[in-house]
Amino acid sequence: MADLQDRVPPHNEEAEMAVLGAMMLSATAVQEVSQVLEPHHFYLPVHQEIYSTMIELVRRRMTVDLVTMRDTLMSNGRLEDIGGVSYLVRLVDDVPSAASAVDYARIVRDRSKLRRLLEASAEIHKVVFDPNSSIDKKVETAEKLVYDLKAGDRADYFQPLSMFANRFFDGIEALMSSTGAVAGLTTGYPDMDRLTTGFSPGDLVILAARPAMGKTSLVMNFAMNIARTGNGAVAVFNLEMPGEQLVQRLISMLSTVPIEDMRRTGLSTESYDKIIVAAEQLVSLPIFIDDTSQLSALDMIARCRRLQMDLDDRVRRDELDPQGGRLALVIVDCLQLMRAQRGSDNRVQEVSEIARGLKLMARELRVPVIALSQLSREVEKRPNKRPQLSDLRESGSIEADADLVAFIYRDEYYRQKEEGGGEDFQENPEHTEVSEIIVGKHRNGATGTVLLGFQPSLTRFWSLANEDKEDYWRSKRRQNFADD
Repeated sequence: MADLQDRVPPHNEEAEMAVLGAMMLSATAVQEVSQVLEPHHFYLPVHQEIYSTMIELVRRRMTVDLVTMRDTLMSNGRLEDIGGVSYLVRLVDDVPSAASAVDYARIVRDRSKLRRLLEASAEIHKVVFDPNSSIDKKVETAEKLVYDLKAGDRADYFQPLSMFANRFFDGIEALMSSTGAVAGLTTGYPDMDRLTTGFSPGDLVILAARPAMGKTSLVMNFAMNIARTGNGAVAVFNLEMPGEQLVQRLISMLSTVPIEDMRRTGLSTESYDKIIVAAEQLVSLPIFIDDTSQLSALDMIARCRRLQMDLDDRVRRDELDPQGGRLALVIVDCLQLMRAQRGSDNRVQEVSEIARGLKLMARELRVPVIALSQLSREVEKRPNKRPQLSDLRESGSIEADADLVAFIYRDEYYRQKEEGGGEDFQENPEHTEVSEIIVGKHRNGATGTVLLGFQPSLTRFWSLANEDKEDYWRSKRRQNFADD
């Protein structure tokens, strides 16, 4: 570390001078460079001062040239600090080409990134030797430092329309050559896939429901169906229950052994054998569970990046094929249990920040993110207990940031409660019912309702036959007629 401290931090003085000189010669250079650089990107304090003055002139909608720079620096009492008028003249005279201003700016920004990387490495060095921090905490801190380094970059703001048009036609050509029924990631439920056209990279999908509706079960059915197809790995952030309980649910789905039976003594040999077979199937699936509580969106992004690096290593070792060795989906259970990056006394603001963070995570990782969400108790106070967008708990920004919002409604559940049957019926292995998956918002498509079969004792969903769906809607129409 002593050797590193003795070295001059990375910088390019000629590129810094060329950028500043070009901006005093070309209005185009001012517009382009101001979208790429911030004052802190410059290494020399003198250059930081000059560039800050240029940005001040831009904000005041004034021309940036020798005359305005001299006058502003003189008014601020900083002209002599930067070397006087003679240094400004030198900057202009030494510009190789004002047309290359953006190229010089990128050199300046790249050197700044290296300096920040050097600072991050110094921080990581301190963390490594911190006796009061655990190994896992040290690794997470190091990952966050590196991620913050990347997230702090300013991207080029505008791209030509032709670039996005090329991406659009690449997608169209991929669809034409695809044998799949929908464009996005399929859930394994054809009716759901037809309505949503699958989940696309960058999508934030909110699945919301009142307690006991089966939202965790449904999303884990999605996860298993996607993992089985070989289209990639699924990352699950399970903030609501220990990982062992989630695995218990998955094994119950696969084995058809009710969860209640697994919790009792005297498990039959037949059930045990089914559990063993299901466990063998489950461990072969590329599903990865993180049951750490109180994670933020940035924490999740860092952990997903680490997972992707692990998958890349397995591909290089020929343990996975390239298609299966990519992160395909991220699931978060649930949104309200996440931690906001910036603490606030206003819970609505916190949830809004979390929702925005999840959307940014979907775009950053380029995968669909499905986040489970709680609903307000107002649902229970209405005669018709089907959820709607206004029921999303604690923040309307959840609806605004989501690309798709879906709700789960089980009419049989509420009917049994109204008749005084309690919730014991859900433990009956023979009990099955119809569940409504209501798509209340779809930014890129239609809304509507999908019917799925549901077996509460096994937390299992399945596609219904057309005649079963028709029978359900027919019974609802009769019920509505009777109520009228």
